[in-house]
Parts: sequence; structure tokens; C-alpha cells
Amino acid sequence: MIPRTLSECFRKAAAGAALLTLVLLGMAGSRTPAADAQTPPNLLQGSCVVACTIELSFDTLSFPALGDCDYTGTFCNWSQVYASLSGNTTSGQDGQRIRNLGFWGNPMGCNKGWTWDGAGSCARDVFVNQTNYFANTEMCASSTKLTCEGAFVKNNNKIRLTVKPGEQITAFIHVKDYDSLNDDDLVCMTAKVLGPFTAAQLATLNQSFSMATSFNGDGACTVGFSLRRVS
Repeated sequence: MIPRTLSECFRKAAAGAALLTLVLLGMAGSRTPAADAQTPPNLLQGSCVVACTIELSFDTLSFPALGDCDYTGTFCNWSQVYASLSGNTTSGQDGQRIRNLGFWGNPMGCNKGWTWDGAGSCARDVFVNQTNYFANTEMCASSTKLTCEGAFVKNNNKIRLTVKPGEQITAFIHVKDYDSLNDDDLVCMTAKVLGPFTAAQLATLNQSFSMATSFNGDGACTVGFSLRRVS
């Protein structure tokens, strides 16, 4: 039927627009949040289905034995060390996974106490059966043991890694004793590979570990470290 008046046309158009609005609203309400969500499943579900951020913390370093003696050949329970610590995953995609204690090779030729302020570029004095806490000494972040990509600061003993289900985490430490007259001695080099981890294991990861080396004539070491999920 053809409308008889212009006002009747307007009334019919308004009614059609109102009906279309109701239909669109109904369609929008029927969509689930998951259909629109761009958030990764690990955040939506509180688990690590895609990936999680795991913090590797190097905590302690001790030496059950050291073979570096003073010029008299009698004082053999201490060393001056520099070191490189690193963390990695199977995919190895995170940057600055290395923490350096002193400059590699100690080109400065200096040594300071473990907790000495402003000692970042120098080797550190360590003693037999003394526990040294990495958080209490200055270290720099880098992607190589040969350079620093940040300042030497304390509380710089943690490395954050993006870990996917099925991946492994490797903690590694390399420590040398500085000697101004002879070749530097290896007093600690050890690594531990952990995993592979499932999504459920990554989601609740919060655990301490240790790794060690036996005496090689120059040194023996024990290293304490921990892993925990931070996001």
C-alpha cells in the first residue's frame, strides 16, 4: 500500500530504524568476550599457555677451596675474581641476558672488597668458605661478557626471561682469578639446565637451586640461584 501522507512515511521510517537498532544490539550482546579479546591466553587464564616472564636470580657464590697463594706461598685462602653470569632459554630471544662482575680480564688491575661502593670495574676479594651475595656487589648488564651496556650497580643480579611451555632455562657462571704476573686461573665454571617446563609448571614456578664444581687445583665453587614467575 502506498502511504497517503508524508507524515506517515516518516513514522514508518522511524519504526524501521528502531527495529534495526534492536537487532544490532542483540547481535552485539550475543558475542563472547573471547571473540573480541586480543589479550594472550596466558593473561586471560592466569596461566602460561603462550609464555610467562621468569626471573632468574643469581643469589650466592662461595668457594670451598681456593688455590691462589700470596708471594710467601702460605696465604692460600683468598682470590681476586671477576665473573660473567648469564641466563638463557631454548629460543634465546631476550636481550641483556648477562651480568658482569668487574671488567673481563680485569684490565684496570684493581681489586676491592665484595661490597665496596664504586668497585664495579675491579676484581673482588673472595675468601674460602665465605658466602658472597650477588645483590650486595656492583654488576653491569650486557649481551656479552666483554662489555657493559649499563652502569655498575648493586641489586643487579636478576635476569628476566620470556619462557614458553616446552622450553628449558639455563643458568651459567664463569669466574676467573686475576693474576698480574701469570695467566688468570679458572676458579668456577658451571651451568645447570632446568626443564623443559609445562605451562602449569611455569605458572607456579618459585624455586631455589644450586650448582657446583669440584676443586680443579685453583678453586671449587658453589652457586645458589632461584627461578620465579613474575608475570
